[in-house]
Amino acid sequence: MRARVCAQSGQTAVIRTKGNKYGHIILRGGGGRPNYDSVSVNVAEKELEKAVQLYPKYAVAWFELGRIRESRNEVESARKAYGEALGADAKFVKPYHQLAGLSLKEQNWQDVADTTGRLIKLDPVDYADAYFYNSVANYYLKNLDAAEKSVREAQKLDTRNQMPKTNQLLGVILAEKQDFAGAAENRYSIFGPVDLFFANQSDGAQSDFCFASQPAAKLSRFTRRTY
Repeated sequence: MRARVCAQSGQTAVIRTKGNKYGHIILRGGGGRPNYDSVSVNVAEKELEKAVQLYPKYAVAWFELGRIRESRNEVESARKAYGEALGADAKFVKPYHQLAGLSLKEQNWQDVADTTGRLIKLDPVDYADAYFYNSVANYYLKNLDAAEKSVREAQKLDTRNQMPKTNQLLGVILAEKQDFAGAAENRYSIFGPVDLFFANQSDGAQSDFCFASQPAAKLSRFTRRTY
């Protein structure tokens, strides 16, 4: 890749790099108007479709197609595009992340556990949220030891404390394992049998995890960031 850059001194230089095969399409705007509106996105989609027709193993193009289609809630089409991206490059991490999010919305816990497991194996240090979702999935699947291990790993990686709700999740897991002292340390109050359930916000833009005791009294909430 050839690029022209400008240093702070005002001097320019031309540099060459090998590029980044895992880059993204970035719509920044130009000509006095944004180009990330729906029309421009549709144009980008058509160009991506042309790209994968010419080169079916173009993993990044398939991934970006998936993101566009997921943004329109075309779930099956998005899932297919992510699958094509992985078929082209099984070590491409980002499609696993998106697929895990789709399965999360569907409450397909086994698939969430499997997909995040593959992601974590490929990249064990950059996706704290993958450990978090892996923990939630394993909680539902009654794999409590695996759930505890994953949420503790999420806490280790979350050095900026951007996922404080891991404390409540760990508390629920420890409560299920009858470790009530450990549960209390993680700021979790025990009001009876606990069920972790998945709920969607009314606007559909984000998804929540909620803790509830039976029958249906909310204790706390996790908010999943969109990605």
